[in-house]
Amino acid sequence: KELTNAWVNEVERAILVGDGRSASDARHISSFEKLAVSATTNYITAIANTESPSTITMELVKKAVDSINTDGRLVLILTKQNKTILAKQVFATGGSTQYLSDAQLAEQLGVTKIITNKFVTSANGALAIVMDVDAYDVVGDTNPEQINQYDIYKNQNVFELVGMAGGGFAKFEAGAVVKP
Repeated sequence: KELTNAWVNEVERAILVGDGRSASDARHISSFEKLAVSATTNYITAIANTESPSTITMELVKKAVDSINTDGRLVLILTKQNKTILAKQVFATGGSTQYLSDAQLAEQLGVTKIITNKFVTSANGALAIVMDVDAYDVVGDTNPEQINQYDIYKNQNVFELVGMAGGGFAKFEAGAVVKP
């Protein structure tokens, strides 16, 4: 389970923000295209934040949601800290602070689900990512070879994880990233 969790963590990091390693690093993942792109593409819209200091706002996330022109389920991915900023509500000057629940926040933003992820940060090029999960599809071989009669060693420093990994948006304008 530990190996699988470590692998999933690496893939999640690479898909959302890139793996952050130099190209010559032996552990550099080079086969994934990160969603936190620096410019608008046919598949992903980059929403620029013009505020200083750079912070997440409801307006920026709504703009990202509105830029998606597909019909699937929209998911918002951001850090716990940014989710808290969006959920904070103060209804009058000097009034008490209240926080929207995840369901209330998702409804106001027009997304199906909110997922927190520690890799979607200003340092990694994104304050939030909105994507149509139904427009994200497997790319490449969908029938990898099976390995038969393979011994798996446990509690040793010897392991091999074989599986298919790779994907991308199969529809135009299916994702958006809020840039810092």
